[in-house]
Amino acid sequence: MSRGVGMIWAGVTLVLVAGALWAKVWPLPAVVSEGTASPAVERNGTRPEGWREALSRSLQPRLAPAPGATVREQPLAHYELVGVVEADTGGWGLFRGSDGLTTIQLGSPLDGYTLIALTPQVATFERGEVRVTLSRPQ
Repeated sequence: MSRGVGMIWAGVTLVLVAGALWAKVWPLPAVVSEGTASPAVERNGTRPEGWREALSRSLQPRLAPAPGATVREQPLAHYELVGVVEADTGGWGLFRGSDGLTTIQLGSPLDGYTLIALTPQVATFERGEVRVTLSRPQ
């Protein structure tokens, strides 16, 4: 057992050393994608013009919604699909909400939205033109 572990460590060490030597002999070119910000340090060791302004803009705090502004919540956001019972008549969905567990039959309403489709992983609700999909957590 001890000899096998020693052989593994020797092999790992050999691979790491070979990789380091290969990187010295055959370095990979630096990858710079088009359309991104220029690097902070150029090859000659100086920074490009405007780096202070770019850094300052990126560090500015994001504006929070104004007090009293309404933040629109996703419909049925406080519900989570927990389970599905399949039956010849369509089936039921088991949902966990702020008020506990709720069972909804296919075609029945939940907070004004009608359960129109049900699979083992997804429940789809509809109210008018608005469709809401709840998925089971993975």
